[in-house]
Amino acid sequence: MRKVIREVETKNIRPLWQVSLMFLLSVVFINFLITLSNKLGKYNDFASFIILTLSLIALIILIKKVLCNYVYTLDDEQLVFKKGIGKKSKLILDLNLNEIDFIRPIKEVKKDKGVSHTYKLMCNKNNKKLYVGQFIRDGKKYRFVFKPSENLIKSIDTYKNSQTVHI
Repeated sequence: MRKVIREVETKNIRPLWQVSLMFLLSVVFINFLITLSNKLGKYNDFASFIILTLSLIALIILIKKVLCNYVYTLDDEQLVFKKGIGKKSKLILDLNLNEIDFIRPIKEVKKDKGVSHTYKLMCNKNNKKLYVGQFIRDGKKYRFVFKPSENLIKSIDTYKNSQTVHI
């Protein structure tokens, strides 16, 4: 029987008053910078344009960070990680459970300089619930950090233990 577990990890949204206050303070700060740039003489238009452009870029980056979510899907033997923004999602990592060397709480894993790349697949960095997994592909060691539920961890452990051959 096919077993599918799907989890969505989202960022904790700040209260409305905090978001409103940050927005108001950023508008006041941008206005202050543009007012200062007016004293530059013939370069004030260029400076104002640069300030507004940089503000727009910062806003786009912040919106992407706030709206970002990660989807963890365990489908039989496949563990799939996707990053989503709004309704769009992008495949980040697709693993067969047989490829995974271990999945442990982050506090139990020591840093290893031999790791080629570490995938960070979580929105909130709450160390108590983060897990680290390790796998090897093409002779290189990779790790991924994610925030699974107890149900997902139990399902992965059950599969890994059922694949262990006892002699």
